[in-house]
Amino acid sequence: MKILANNEVIFENIDTIIWDKDATIIDANYFWAEITKRRADKILSFYSLNSSLYPEICKNMGLDVISGKLIPLSPVAVLSREEVLLSLHNKLIALGVQSNEIQNDRLFSEVHEEFQHCACDYIHLLPSVEDLVLAFARNNFKQFIITSDIKENALLSVQKFGLETCFLNIYGKHQFDEPKKTGIPLLQVIKENNLNPKTTLCIGDAEMDYLMAKNAGVPNVLLLGTGHTPLSYLQALVKTSYQDLTCISVE
Repeated sequence: MKILANNEVIFENIDTIIWDKDATIIDANYFWAEITKRRADKILSFYSLNSSLYPEICKNMGLDVISGKLIPLSPVAVLSREEVLLSLHNKLIALGVQSNEIQNDRLFSEVHEEFQHCACDYIHLLPSVEDLVLAFARNNFKQFIITSDIKENALLSVQKFGLETCFLNIYGKHQFDEPKKTGIPLLQVIKENNLNPKTTLCIGDAEMDYLMAKNAGVPNVLLLGTGHTPLSYLQALVKTSYQDLTCISVE
């Protein structure tokens, strides 16, 4: 099958799609902005910090509280939870706070447990995602999700819109020993599902999605400016980078 952008063929002989989740399928500004706010509230409360530090703590995790959106190259929704926690720990130390990494992780877990009850309210699909997922399914593409988030959040995201049957499997961070950018998660998925790297297309919104494909030997990558990485930066990595999926079709 062929994948087109603005009615011009950009990929041929594709039969498998590997999707990222955050800022590729769902709008991370809704989902992760709310989680970041809740995490910041927990941190300020636990360490009895002045509320004036709230914007600074949010920014460290990637949220601009004035705009309510994630900042360019935001760590949250891009990097792993462990990397966000490390960045937060270092920030707290710099502020003179006796940061406890284990406790910070527990606070994040509390937020996760509380957020699960209302998470669906903050899940919004990005433009043309539903149409393209369904088009791929109608044309018998094999579709998977590989996310740095937990599998449960990814499953919840597609279930809300009735798209779960379009995916053969969904992979979260707990199913891999190494981060996405190493390519090892993708190699694992390729091996488990007997996929052909040359007929596989990875769709994502960040450099780590490009690195995952490159390090796994997958030559086909479609990057989108729907995340927190400037489109110009993505286009410098791979020419098949576009603002969003509205220009993409299947033939």
